[in-house]
Amino acid sequence: MQQVKIDVRQLSAESRVMLRQYVLCIKQHSRRITQRKIARACGVSQPSVSRWLRAPQEFQVEIPPIIARRAAKKSAGKGLSFAQEARLKELVAGQPDQLALPGLRWSRRDLIVVTQRLFGITIDSHLAAAYLERWGVEPKAPSGQDLEADIIRFLKDHSTDWLKVSEIAQGVGCSMQRANSALMALAEAGGCRGEVSEEYDSKYRLRVKTLYRANQADTSCELARLLGMVAVQPVGGRVVRGRAMHD
Repeated sequence: MQQVKIDVRQLSAESRVMLRQYVLCIKQHSRRITQRKIARACGVSQPSVSRWLRAPQEFQVEIPPIIARRAAKKSAGKGLSFAQEARLKELVAGQPDQLALPGLRWSRRDLIVVTQRLFGITIDSHLAAAYLERWGVEPKAPSGQDLEADIIRFLKDHSTDWLKVSEIAQGVGCSMQRANSALMALAEAGGCRGEVSEEYDSKYRLRVKTLYRANQADTSCELARLLGMVAVQPVGGRVVRGRAMHD
């Protein structure tokens, strides 16, 4: 995954110091890691890493060793770099006095959308929640429309499977009660497919549950569009196709 580099000069002084400390911590706990990988994990240039390692400073804050373990994944291009995380943190929690305003409260969905637009990287709901918790920001509960959009996106990502309510709730990061209400409304409105399933448990008791799945594309209509046809309908056991007049 191609990471979008951050101009560290645009970060706050506190964030720049933190990145420099991260570089020293990673090298201290991972002796064999190269400067190139450190630069990729931190989201800074390799000359900056080299310069910081030649003139190390004393740790101004305690850096947990887990940073070195996270760097291994980030150096492989997985997820956000430390500089990108610092930029997001400044956007979300840079002005704590404004977080009390209702219009500036962040939901997990807000963070996912901003991350995608800024860096072209999609993070899941669980990671977004972890970031907000790490930064001391209480997440705003998503609206009903946001939750339905998240459910539809999750169903499309698993379009070949029939999913239980519990699986969908875990996938979008909400309670089963909210997921069940949203799924019932979506199924009734045609936003997804629902199917009642019956099965017996280990004690031979009948269990009835509803499974959900994304709407499947109508392949016949798509084929008609590709062939320049305007209608596909069964007539007397056969399919009659009508072409547009200009064809």
